[in-house]
Amino acid sequence: DPALQLRFSHDTVLFDTVFTTMGTSTQQVMIYNPNKKALHIAQVSMHEGKHFHINIDGENDLEEMRDILVRGGDSLFLFVRAHIDPLDENSPVLVEDDIALRVNGKTQHIKLQAYGQNINKIQGKDGLKVYQDLTLKNTRPYLLYDTVAVAGELTIEAGTTIYMHTGAMLHAYGNVTAQGTKDRPIVFRGDRTDMLFDSVPYRMASGQWNGIYLIHAEGTVPPVYKMDYVDILSGSVGLYVYSESTGSILPTLTLSNSRIHNHSIYGLVLQNVNAEVVNSEISNCASYCVYLAGGKHNFIHNTIAAYYGYPYTN
Repeated sequence: DPALQLRFSHDTVLFDTVFTTMGTSTQQVMIYNPNKKALHIAQVSMHEGKHFHINIDGENDLEEMRDILVRGGDSLFLFVRAHIDPLDENSPVLVEDDIALRVNGKTQHIKLQAYGQNINKIQGKDGLKVYQDLTLKNTRPYLLYDTVAVAGELTIEAGTTIYMHTGAMLHAYGNVTAQGTKDRPIVFRGDRTDMLFDSVPYRMASGQWNGIYLIHAEGTVPPVYKMDYVDILSGSVGLYVYSESTGSILPTLTLSNSRIHNHSIYGLVLQNVNAEVVNSEISNCASYCVYLAGGKHNFIHNTIAAYYGYPYTN
């Protein structure tokens, strides 16, 4: 009976920002037979089959996805992953495909969409990548996969996005200049771009990466840190600035128009550092939003607030 058809939990599967050369998490679609009688899927096919990989009830070979019986009131699991080869564009590119299921002489469709994004992947040997000086440009996003240590100058251009993999951290031992703008902020965030739940993006989960650490060793020239329009989101520690020196000449931090938000431990930690924090938000951290120990600190027109829900939040 051509009137009897399958029903899908989603008619479109969207992957938002898929990094080229890297696979995605798996999305799930339920295929239901809402009818009392069994339905026969004669064939499952894809328009291209290049960027997306599917699995139906354990079978991932399209050539073998034939003559599938779905009993009345029963269902099938469809799993979808995306993997996109490097692109010619620096900006995200939409790639699409289509799953076609032939049932009772009719073809039903599930659309597949993903935004492929070329990235500059920084991955070290044995979990560590060391630079003397490092400049991060805004031509395409960066993915920091491991611990990145910069011995000299660290410069980050306006509009640069830095995705941080699980456990990744950034250590800087010299001067840091991260000069964003209102229209082109610098963003540090986790590398999960999928959904935690249907209505909650994964970027809202804290503790996705380790943190940013600005470190001054005893006996070296105190560094100068200038950070303007910088968003540091959803790590374990947002910005940890530490000096081994306890003398009169300390590192200086100027943090302005910035946002340190949603961290599973600390937001901003300043130890033996002179700092001026202006027009910034430091919020939603499970432990201290701001921790100060040593140095002179001037806070002007900031929002410091925690709604994490833990009794030890400060």
